[in-house]
This record gives sequence, structure tokens and C-alpha cells, in this order.
Amino acid sequence: MSIIDSMRNSITILLCCMGGVLAHAENSDNVIPTTSGVYAAAQRTDIVWGRGKISPNAIKGSMGESFASKVYTQRVLKSGDWKTLTPRSGPQGLDHLFIQTNKDGLPTDLLVGESKYNTSRLGKTLSGIQMGNGWTAPRLAKLGIHYNSAATANIWQFGAPPLKTAQEINVFLTNGKSVSFWKPVSGKEWVFSGTRQELQEAQRLAKVYGQYMSAAGTNRITYKKRIYHIKPEGNNIRVAVYDAAEVPLTGKLKSLPLMDSFCIKDAFSDTAKLPAATRDDIAKILKGKLPISDAEALKFAEEIRTSASARDLTRAYSFGKALAKSSSIAALIGMGVDMGFQLFSSGDINVSQACTAAGIVAMSTGAGGLAQVMSKNVGLPVQSLTKVFGSSGAAIRVLGGGAAVATALALIDVKHLAEGNMTAQQFSESVALAFSGPAASGLAFAMVATWGTASTGAAISSLSGIAAYNATMASLGGGTLAAGGGGVLAGGAVLGGVAIAATAAVYIGYSIYQTAQDSEHIRGSIEWMKEKANMLQAWRNMYSKPIRIDECCQLVPAN
Repeated sequence: MSIIDSMRNSITILLCCMGGVLAHAENSDNVIPTTSGVYAAAQRTDIVWGRGKISPNAIKGSMGESFASKVYTQRVLKSGDWKTLTPRSGPQGLDHLFIQTNKDGLPTDLLVGESKYNTSRLGKTLSGIQMGNGWTAPRLAKLGIHYNSAATANIWQFGAPPLKTAQEINVFLTNGKSVSFWKPVSGKEWVFSGTRQELQEAQRLAKVYGQYMSAAGTNRITYKKRIYHIKPEGNNIRVAVYDAAEVPLTGKLKSLPLMDSFCIKDAFSDTAKLPAATRDDIAKILKGKLPISDAEALKFAEEIRTSASARDLTRAYSFGKALAKSSSIAALIGMGVDMGFQLFSSGDINVSQACTAAGIVAMSTGAGGLAQVMSKNVGLPVQSLTKVFGSSGAAIRVLGGGAAVATALALIDVKHLAEGNMTAQQFSESVALAFSGPAASGLAFAMVATWGTASTGAAISSLSGIAAYNATMASLGGGTLAAGGGGVLAGGAVLGGVAIAATAAVYIGYSIYQTAQDSEHIRGSIEWMKEKANMLQAWRNMYSKPIRIDECCQLVPAN
């Protein structure tokens, strides 16, 4: 993240939390929530959490398949017109399937591939050893059935396939374009990804592909089989290519004929990222575990892929430990900032106060991190924010930073309450002031993002990324500059104004309530004094004759 992005996000957070911060401006502790908010905003805890949703083995497998595909196309299959097919028809499908075609697009050869990472071995299944004829043949035959089914289907639905489909196959048109037949759920009708004009050619080729695979699946034609063994060597990856024409029952790769071996350098260095092809596999895993759209899953997967090195992403990861680590770092920063302010203001350092500040910053940063994670799981307001800003946008940072600021302010009030420096009523008022600003500005943004209209007339909810952000902010600012409005900057000022107005409304409400309480107390006091005055007057009336002291008192001489 660039310095400009950091400054922009920090300003956005302070705008959305301005009401709460200003409500506590008279308190020297306000440096604590500011530190918590800015640090929480700088983190992307949702990415850390997302990494924990993906097992290292899944990433290794995807990485291995990506390297294998690259090797197939660039080294082994560099001669001839080889194309990559979509081989998976279920969780136990083929890793790789390549088909060679002639100038008319008709298949002339087939290659089945399997990737194995590090110490992985060929598995033993009910249909025989993995990559053996008894294992590959039924899978090819099953794909042949799918192709034949799509070739004869009455296609009436058109559209690109989503991330996760029940079945998906593809063919290559004579112009080189790849088009797919897919089913959202098993048993449903086929959907075609191309145009209606391309359907006839695609179904003709699907029939030919299906016949070819059926022939391979019944051993009427021969086909190639290769196994790629991907093994890490320090920062490098060694790839060994084995001929799998005859697979031993032991599953040992080294007993197979070695066809090629090469090294991919710096694949696991501290700067190397996962191959771009792994993004879709990561997105599919996220889509299966989180209530997010395909676009959000792909964007989130890309952020995870680029968030750390390939080496880090293939190691076991704990979200709890990562959150504890970031909270600890924030605590140290908060302690240092608090000590600096103490030294600057009084020339002395109160270690106990600094430790308290560290604890508040740590807990607030943790709360901010959890708020970022919530953006992937909760309802409309947060979903609207994340849709507008995008998974990597300021919405995630505003949520985290705003939650950290509000939590820190609340914790400071708890501390004051425990110390006896604040009454219970003052505490409730202070907490309400702290949360009213962020809540109001966030709600205002979410409502405009959900139901607002851009200057082009399009619904803002139909936009995404920076376009949606600009449209929302401009709408808050009275429209775009070209339309005579205040634009994005005015929208930011409006958000800050909403936060201040909400805080002011809460403050005025409490003031009116307190004034009413005071008036009631004064009225009660007056009534009490009147009652006592009446009692005194009645007592005086009962004893209208003056009382002489010598008649009721007798002096007792001292001993």
C-alpha cells in the first residue's frame, strides 16, 4: 500500500469517526483511539483471515498444477496444435487434459496429466492405481458422455460459467476461441458460454470430442499419459516429467521412465508470488466457504495471492496468532506514543498509564481486525460498503479503523468509570457519543451506495470498485463537479458533517434530558422546602406563647 493510500484511508477513518473523537477532545486520552484506528486501518485482517480458510496443501496442489500446465504447453507440447481442456467432472477428476487438433479443429491426439507435489505418491483407488489404465479410462469415458450429451442438447440458456459448476466442458472453435458447456447443478440443462451463432459449430465439435474420448476410454485408441513431480529445493522448484504409460502398483514415481527434468528458479523466494493461475482455485475455495459473489471471491483471491510470498502461503497459518501478533505490535506503538505525549506535556512518564494505554490499543486493534473479518459475513450495510469500495478498498479499512476508534473510546470511558472519575450516566452518555458518529456516517454511506443513483442514471449498486466509490461520494456531495455538485471531496465533508451532526444530536439529547432531570430535582427540592416551611409554621402556631428557659431548664451545678 502506498503512502498516499495510507493517508487517504486514515483521513477517511477520521472523517467517519470525527463525531466520536471530537466528543472526547477534552480528554488527553484521545491519542489512544487515533493510534488504534490508524493502525487497524493499515492492516488487512480480512486477508489474514482469508488465508486461514485455505489449506496449504490446496495451495500446493494448485501451484503444482499451474507449473505443470505451463510446462506442458511451453516445453513438452510445444510442437503441434495442443489445447487445454477442462478435465474435471468431479472432485476425483483428471488434473490435466490436452487435445491436439488439425486445421479443421478435429482431434488427432490426447494427453492426460497428473501433478504430484513433494512427497505425494500415486494413490490406490477402487478402479486401480492412479494414472493406471483402469483409473484414466473410465474418467475419459465419462467425459465422452458429457460431450455427447452437450452435443445433442436443446440449448436455450446462454452465459459465462460461474466459479463453481456441477459439470463443465469446453471445445475450441476453428477461430481458436474456447467456449464452454456447463451445468449449475447436476441434472439441469446445459448452458452455453458462447453466442447463438457459435452454438452449431460448438455442438458439432463437442460430438467429435465426445467420440474421441469415448474411444480413448474404451481403449480403441491410444493416448499419452504424463506425471509431473513438483519438488521444492530451497527457493527453487524441481520439476520431473515421467512417462506414465505403465504405472507400477507401488505408485513410486522414480520407477517410471524420466522424460524431462528442469528447475524453476526463485519460485519460493521472499519476493516470489503464487502463479496467477492459482487465483481461480483459491477463489473457488473461498466461494465455497463464504457468502460472497464470484467477482468478490476472485478479487479476494487475488489479494490473498499477492499478500505474501509463495513460501509463506504454502505454510500452515493461524488467524488467531496473526491477530494476537498485530495487536501486540499495536500495543507497543500505543505505549510509545503515550509515553511521548506524557514526556512532551509534563516532562515525566507514568509507566502505569502507558501500560493501560497499551492494553486499550491492543484490544481496540483486535476489535478493528474482527470488524474487517465481519465484512465477509454480515448483512446489507457492510455488504454495500464492500461492494462499493471493493474487497481491497477503503470500506474494509473504515470498518476496521472505525471499530478500533469507537472501541478505544469506550474502553477509556470504562477506565474512567472504574477510577470513579465518571458516573454511570456520564459513562452511558460518553459511549453513545463515541459510537453515534461512526454509525451515522457508515449508515449514510451504505444507504446511498445501496439505493442511490450515479450521475449517468445507473444505480450505484450496479457499479463496483472506484466507480462505485466515486459515484457514492459524489452523490453525497450533491452530484459530480460537471453536474454542478461538490464532487467526491464534498461527499467526504458531508460524511464528516453527518458524524458531527449525529454526535451533536446525541449530546443535545442528553443535555435536554439532563436539564429536565435538573429541573425535576430543583422542583422536588422546592417542594421539600415548602413542606418543611409549612411544618415549621404549624409548630410555631402550636406554641404561640413564648417559652421561658428557666421554666423548662434547670442548671445543674458542676461537681
